[in-house]
Amino acid sequence: METKNSSAVNEYFGYFIPCVLMAVATQSANIIDKIFIGNFVNPVEMGAANACMPVSQFVYTLSVLIGVGASAAISVLKGQKKTDDCNQVLGASILWSVFFGFLFLGFLVICSDCVLAFLLKDGVIQELVKAYYLIFIFMVPFRLVSAVVQNISRADGFPKIGSVAVIVSNCCNVFFNWLFMGPMGLGVRGAALGTLICFVVECAVNLSYFLRRGRTFRLRLNGSLSKTGNIFTMGLPACIGTGLITFKLVILNNLAEKLNGETGLVVMAVCLSCLSLASMFSAGANNSMVPLAGKYFGAKDWDNFKGVIRLSAVSLFLFTTIVVILLEIFAGAFAKLHGVQDEAEVLLCIQSIRIYAVSLYGMCFTFFMIYLLPIIGKKLISTVMSICEGFVFIVPLCFVFSGSMGLKGIWVAFIVTEILTAGVYFAGNKIKKR
Repeated sequence: METKNSSAVNEYFGYFIPCVLMAVATQSANIIDKIFIGNFVNPVEMGAANACMPVSQFVYTLSVLIGVGASAAISVLKGQKKTDDCNQVLGASILWSVFFGFLFLGFLVICSDCVLAFLLKDGVIQELVKAYYLIFIFMVPFRLVSAVVQNISRADGFPKIGSVAVIVSNCCNVFFNWLFMGPMGLGVRGAALGTLICFVVECAVNLSYFLRRGRTFRLRLNGSLSKTGNIFTMGLPACIGTGLITFKLVILNNLAEKLNGETGLVVMAVCLSCLSLASMFSAGANNSMVPLAGKYFGAKDWDNFKGVIRLSAVSLFLFTTIVVILLEIFAGAFAKLHGVQDEAEVLLCIQSIRIYAVSLYGMCFTFFMIYLLPIIGKKLISTVMSICEGFVFIVPLCFVFSGSMGLKGIWVAFIVTEILTAGVYFAGNKIKKR
């Protein structure tokens, strides 16, 4: 006889495998682009493309605010059997994703010179950044709408749609990166064009959710904006954390370039690929947890709620450990995979990767709590953690440690930041209990 808890376990893994595959494919796009640019063009242009990551990160931030917020809100409402409210949340999330997508694209086009000056100060490298940027930015509305629909379809019990979307789109990304940077010789522009096509394809596949006959939710636009508060309140803590990464990346790219010139940008690009690697499993565990934890919390099914949390935490710890061990052992191979061949650069990459890898434990714990806490009504602690981890701790510490340790000091600052952020969580819980 199947117990309620074993049912939750089965349901969790029904989400976990597609979500991990989806996250693997999504994060692989960042790594694949860098590998192709580093090997088909040169590592310097890889660093230039990496300078556009804050733009991509900001789009992801908007998708977290709307998509994760809508998914969490819908999951709780679904547990409370409020189907009409779920339909309104769906309508509001689509309206906001389209609005913000085209608004941000318009800003990036009109203010391109100001944005480029903000991304990187170096004039020579900035020309390479501009070549990538002017094509890359047109992915904005496609990526935002795609991510929001992906979150909604997962909350409705269709996690495989998102998995198929990112796997198909990344296969296209690999093919077009090879075509545009190899035979066609388009260089960094080819990488941007391949990424743009990747997100158009992903958006098209995700939108197939609305053709599914078995879906629970229906698109209701009339009166849907009344649910905006539900969406933004649920998504705000995670949004703040990811949003501050945008500004953190700009500051760290410029700091790395100031410390070690082009080499600093190359090392930064390789180390951020390590973050993408760890984020595959972090995103998979968190995206599996949110719809199920929200549903069980809304239904006050505490046994299954606790079971889902435990499964998410254990799976996240195990996969993070595997990633950290692999990075510690194969740091040099990981750098060379990105086209880094100069021995001095490889050595600096190895040192940086091995220090930075340790901080990935803290990063995974922090984002696990940031996603979980709003569901259980602890939005304030989640928000404070986001702000501290995303900016308040990391930026000053990077300047302090890099002043005495050079580029390696940036990665030491990441470790200290995660320790301090964990301290914020435990201190916040003690205060709340009192």
